[in-house]
This record gives sequence, C-alpha cells and structure tokens, in this order.
Amino acid sequence: MPEAEKMVAAMRKELPLGEGERLVIYTPFLLGEAGGQALLEEVALVERPGGARELRQQRVVVEKEGDGYRVVERRPQEARPYRGEGCPLEGVAAPRGDEVEAGGCAGGAHAFTAMVVAQRLDAPQAPLPAPEGAAIEEAYRRYWCVTAEAYWLLDAAGLEQVAAGDELRRLQWEMAGRAREGASMEERMRHWRVTLLQYTGATAVVDGWATFSYRPSGGQWSGEEAALFSLRLVKGDDGLWRVERVRRLPAVREAP
Repeated sequence: MPEAEKMVAAMRKELPLGEGERLVIYTPFLLGEAGGQALLEEVALVERPGGARELRQQRVVVEKEGDGYRVVERRPQEARPYRGEGCPLEGVAAPRGDEVEAGGCAGGAHAFTAMVVAQRLDAPQAPLPAPEGAAIEEAYRRYWCVTAEAYWLLDAAGLEQVAAGDELRRLQWEMAGRAREGASMEERMRHWRVTLLQYTGATAVVDGWATFSYRPSGGQWSGEEAALFSLRLVKGDDGLWRVERVRRLPAVREAP
C-alpha cells in the first residue's frame, strides 16, 4: 500500500462522527512531512440526522508506526453549515491573512498571495521539487497577466505562451470575436489562497479564490464579484507550464 494510502487509512479509522451521521465527501491534503511525522488537513462533508450537511476541516498529525501510521494529534476542528452552493473545498489548507503581492501585470491588473502546497492524497501525486513549484506558480500568475493584457489590447499574440489545448482555443476564439467588434475589456483581480493541489510531473492543479471587477472600453466598472478558480496546467516539451483548463465555481463566503 502506498504511503499516502496508509496515512489516509489511519485518519479515516479515527474520524470523529456522531451517532446517525453519514460521511458524504472525505478529502485529505498533505501539508508537510518531517522526522517520521506528517501534517495533513482533512475535509469532511457530513450529513447529520435530519439531512442537514456540515463541512468540517481539521488538521491532523500522523506518525510512522510499523508498516503504517497512527494519529498522534487532532487540532481544533472548524465546522460550518454547507447548503450545497459553491465548492465544498473552497479555501482548504491555505493560510488566512496573507498579504497580497503585486503580480507584475501592466497597470496592476492582478495581485496574488504566495502559493502554498497542499497536495490532495485522493489524487495521483509525485514529489514536488522546489524549482517546479516556483515554475508552476509563475505560470499561474503569467496566465492571468497575459490574458488580462490580451483582453485590454485585443491582441492574442502572447496567448500561446500561457495556454494550451482547449483553453488556448477558447481564448483565441473569444479574442477574435472581440477584435471584430472592438470590444476590449479591462479587469482587476485579487487572488487569495492560491494553492497547489496536485502535481504529477506532467500536470498540475492550482486553485485560487479571487475577487474581481471589470470595465468594458469606455464603460463603468462592474460591481465586485467573487469566485473560486481551478486551473489545470500541463508541462510542454519546451519545459514551460501552460494552462489547459479553467473551471470557475461560485464563492460561498466573503473574501479575507
């Protein structure tokens, strides 16, 4: 049994559930390892008697024991009602209160918190070298900055450097339509809790919670919106990471 599965087995064995409660979703994240111990965060969507659902998050420390692991610490649990809106994993495992940094975009269109790593143990993973983590974070930021400039200038020239596959085709199609109509757009986004959830060596998944507004050329700024964006990246033959899929999920709570 792979080490990740052994960690999860130890955590699931001691998952606290009340009488009549049913586990709906269980997702564990590996936050770090040192000295034979591992720090993880588990997210459990639990259905209580009567049908109400609750999302519970808890950090857990496991320790190597024989051929498996045992839970040595369960930190205080966070719980909140879940009403079926948005993504139940929004904001998981990422730090609160981080400072937003300038992202280097023209005009300050985008700003970001530093990316953290919280690899999901229920998905295929590979060891993450530090240089790869830095390259993926840079690709995530570069995608937002380059696409923001393309929307404003109606210039698709740089899109092949930041997007691939279906996402590149979608962007090129949309940009061609906007160029025909002269429909440029300016955007402002703040990216919170940027989290690397999966790395396989050839692909990566990065989620980020964002607040944003936009303004068509000559128009007024829209009201601020919020959403969770999940980006799948692929590594090209040239060694560059590019975004091949973007999923947008509605936010279910206020920005930090």
